[in-house]
Amino acid sequence: MKQRKWRPYSQLLTALRIPFVSWITERLIARKGTDWWNIAVPWKIKTAVQKLKEKENATRYHTPRSNCSNRLYHVRESGPDYHSELR
Repeated sequence: MKQRKWRPYSQLLTALRIPFVSWITERLIARKGTDWWNIAVPWKIKTAVQKLKEKENATRYHTPRSNCSNRLYHVRESGPDYHSELR
């Protein structure tokens, strides 16, 4: 019952999350360049993200998170129009 109750909110959050992540990524690329992860993110956060990814790989009932580095490669290859596809 609880799952059904939260489903509309989950869909709304997903619909908002994709453009928000795209917007944040665009700003980071504009301010720090396409290598923003290596330049601007502290090592503590990188370590925490790596541990989370390892935990998610070990526990397969989680949905894998998007790989931001893959998005950055697509941005490099396809230019600024890449983010318009996410909207």
